[in-house]
Amino acid sequence: MKINCGPSLFERIEAAEERKKDWHDFFALLPRRIAPGDCRWLETIQRKGERIPGKFCKGGRVPGFWLWEYRSKA
Repeated sequence: MKINCGPSLFERIEAAEERKKDWHDFFALLPRRIAPGDCRWLETIQRKGERIPGKFCKGGRVPGFWLWEYRSKA
C-alpha cells in the first residue's frame, strides 16, 4: 500500500525558512524600529529576514541567527 506521508522534516524546515525571507505580517509585542524616529508597538507590521549561518568554534557549533528588516503595513 502506498500513502502520501507529506514533506519530510528537512523539507518543512526549508519551506519555513523560505517564507521568512519574503515580507510577511508580524505582530510587534515589543517595540520595533520601522524608520528613524518611528517605532511601532502592539500592532501588526511586516518583516523579512536574512538567515546568517552559524560558525564552527573550538567548543562546538555556534547557532545561526536571523537579521530582521521591518516596515509598516500601510
